[in-house]
Amino acid sequence: MEEVIKTSILIIILFLIPLLALSQESINAAGASAKTAEGSISFSLGQIGYNSAYSESGSINMGVQQAYQVTTVSVDDEWATDISLFPNPAIDRIYINTDPASAPGMRYQLFDMQGNLLKSGRLEDAVTPVSLGSLAAATYFIRITDTNRKSKTFQIIKNK
Repeated sequence: MEEVIKTSILIIILFLIPLLALSQESINAAGASAKTAEGSISFSLGQIGYNSAYSESGSINMGVQQAYQVTTVSVDDEWATDISLFPNPAIDRIYINTDPASAPGMRYQLFDMQGNLLKSGRLEDAVTPVSLGSLAAATYFIRITDTNRKSKTFQIIKNK
C-alpha cells in the first residue's frame, strides 16, 4: 500500500513539473529588440495582460507580450496629419502621438459607446497623455480634430 502511494505521488510530481516550466511561455504575434549606447530593449506584441509603470520621463508596460490594437473608426478625406494612439488596450492612460508642429491647435474628445462626451483637451506636445484611470473598463472613442476642423476617430479599449 505504501509503495502505491509513493508511486502515485511520483507520477503526479512528474506531470506537474512540465506545467510549471511552461508558465512564462507565450506565442508571440511579433517582436523585436534594439540596442544603443544608452541601453537596450526587447519587446513582443499580443499579450492581453500586463502591468504599467509611469514617471515624469515616460512610461513602460511590462509583460511577456504587449497587447496592441488600433482601430480607426473614421477619418476625413483631407486628413493629412500622421497621428497614433498607444497603448491600446490601456489601463490608466493612453498617449496621443502626433507631429510636434501639428499639435498646437489640435483637440481631442473622449466619448463612451452612447456618444456622451467624457473628456476633452488640447494636444500640447508631440505626445499628449490622456488619463483613463477614473473610467470603467469598456470601449471608448477618441476623436482628434485639427485646426481646419478635420477629424479622425479611434476606438480604444480600457481594461480594469
